[in-house]
Amino acid sequence: MTRHQVLRSLALATLLGAASGAFAQNGTFTTIDFPGATATIPWALNGRGDIAGTYTNSSGSHGFLLSGAQYTPIDYPGASGTEVYGINNLGDVLGVYTLDGVRHGFLLSGMKF
Repeated sequence: MTRHQVLRSLALATLLGAASGAFAQNGTFTTIDFPGATATIPWALNGRGDIAGTYTNSSGSHGFLLSGAQYTPIDYPGASGTEVYGINNLGDVLGVYTLDGVRHGFLLSGMKF
């Protein structure tokens, strides 16, 4: 196994632990469940404590940003699905959207794609 594969496996194991919907902070757990979602997966945490991820509901997959106690949905305009995988300390969000069956990457900065 290459170094890259080992690092990817460790990152995946860490993310799978986070996918259970709980985030440890100061020895406590806080549930992360987007309202009305059937599944919520937090993928990224920035230095300000903002959490970015993906949730699923009856209409498909969507991205989200959790800042403080407020959830903000993230959907690329016209896309059939949106997934969010990263956030930096400035609040810029990185993700993927599906349009006409093709997946594309996006950067959301200042709430502009």
